Amino acid sequence: MDPSPSPSMDNPTPNHAQKHPRNLFLRFGNFKMYSDGNLELAAPTSTAAADKSCLPEKGLEFDLIPGVLPPSTAKNNQLFLDQDSSFIPNNGFSSITGNVVYTGFDVGSTSNVESGPQFDLTWLQELLKRGDYVEINSLLLIMQGSYLQLMTDQSLSIVFKKLVGACRGNQLDLIVEDVLLSSQSFINAAFCKQGASSICKLIKRVKNPSHALAITKIFSTQFWAIMTDDTATSVMQTCFDCFHQPNKVLYEQAILYCQELAKDKVGCISLNELIEKISGEERQRLLKAIAACSVELSFHEYGNYVVQSLLALKKEPQVSSSVVLGLRGRIVELSQQRGGSHVVEKCMMASDLGLVYVVKEIIITPRASLQLAQDLYGNYVIQKGLKETKVRRLEWLCELLMKSLEPYRRELNQTKGGKIVLGFLKDEGAIKGPTTTAYKKNNLVWRRL
Repeated sequence: MDPSPSPSMDNPTPNHAQKHPRNLFLRFGNFKMYSDGNLELAAPTSTAAADKSCLPEKGLEFDLIPGVLPPSTAKNNQLFLDQDSSFIPNNGFSSITGNVVYTGFDVGSTSNVESGPQFDLTWLQELLKRGDYVEINSLLLIMQGSYLQLMTDQSLSIVFKKLVGACRGNQLDLIVEDVLLSSQSFINAAFCKQGASSICKLIKRVKNPSHALAITKIFSTQFWAIMTDDTATSVMQTCFDCFHQPNKVLYEQAILYCQELAKDKVGCISLNELIEKISGEERQRLLKAIAACSVELSFHEYGNYVVQSLLALKKEPQVSSSVVLGLRGRIVELSQQRGGSHVVEKCMMASDLGLVYVVKEIIITPRASLQLAQDLYGNYVIQKGLKETKVRRLEWLCELLMKSLEPYRRELNQTKGGKIVLGFLKDEGAIKGPTTTAYKKNNLVWRRL
């Protein structure tokens, strides 16, 4: 398409022409926007101008407000001006006459001259950097209806972010209201890298409580899918960081789906991040809901990470106590699992009550101390028990644990894990650590995977 101005159109605004030569343009349906801010009809030879089938039915009406680009759509996201209509905005654009279709920003292939927008990103970024309120207003009006496409386009998403950053006053409201018109498209944008990054940028700038609530309500409809997706979860976490009251609708979904989230590879990470951020009544309800299913989660390959997070909450000892009490009778079994052994160690670290419960259960269970000392994962539980009982001056409990191991010295000396535990049975071993050659040699290769 020939970028030169049509002879029938008005001359460009002088000030714009001086700053930006008219050699760049964007395509919008049947007209072009030049880098100087002027609009022109496409050349008569263009397919879009010649093909009348692209026009909406005649007779469609909409209100024309002088100086304001029509914000609403008539048919298929298109607006129609009659043959004799004349629309003259007050933002520096040229007059527009004849049959015109306004389709918004066509984000097609940036390499195809005929099908995609032709523009200079440098020019757009310079315009946004200047931050001129009137210029940005003009750009917002032209791009109306196309923000979601901008957000997800690999090349243009940077323009959207800069546009959001340049908005002042109620300009950001125009973008938010536009993108929220299509809630499903807004959600879909969160699942691609560029879209998620663009949404996060938008959320960080939203100050209007009604807009924040509208965003969280939309995301709540696909809460599970977003929280369990590697890319989309960043959008949800940004909501948790930036909003407060509007997040309540998301918190309710987290409480409802906490067990399922904890069992998901991505969901368990998202849930742990939420545990760090959630507050108020919803926090207590969420923690209580997770604690109620903590036994099952402790044995799960992903769920155990969430239980560990609960046990690490030093300011909420009632939560860790609830988990410890729920695990009574399952300590020895759980200690022999990779993730479960970490949970048991966290139980001992959470409180003196947790330490006493764990060590006592090992002591009173027949041959449990030997079984765990020889186990790939269980030996770490025994080591932690010996260390913590000594450090916390629970010598009576430490002595009972060592006595339960004493009869099995020969058996312990036959396995790598057993030899490590034997090192702890030396004088002061529980506090200073083992010093035997056998321990030093095997400690280099005996690792919990």
